[in-house]
Amino acid sequence: MADIPPAILIVEDEIFVAWDEAQAMEGAGYRVLGPAHDLASGIGLAQAESPCAAVLDINLGDETVWPLAEMLDEAGIPFVFVTADLGHPELQTRYADVTRISKPTSQAQLLGAVASLLAGPEDVSFPIDHGDDRAGRNVSVLR
Repeated sequence: MADIPPAILIVEDEIFVAWDEAQAMEGAGYRVLGPAHDLASGIGLAQAESPCAAVLDINLGDETVWPLAEMLDEAGIPFVFVTADLGHPELQTRYADVTRISKPTSQAQLLGAVASLLAGPEDVSFPIDHGDDRAGRNVSVLR
């Protein structure tokens, strides 16, 4: 019997960013759920498909992804935030230990973050390139 690739839920309202993320995931051998472009679609896919992990944008048009993040968290499904807005208070409180990547991101950053999510409960480090003087730092994924 063939191995079933891990299913990664992508929730991103910007169509070209969503397409890039989906292509990166598929190219790495993951099965992509979505991309969902709004909160309701993301919740629907998560409920119907049981993803192994998720890539979430925070701002989805006029809404935020928090209800889906809470649902995934309660189900024990790991996720990473990929967003241009790292200033949300929830990132300093409720989701302080969740990996976040600032847009624009590279495929290497995205794939490294998802691989870390799927690696297990131990701390995993992967290179982060911020495109500035902080390039090359490692970020620990805490779970």
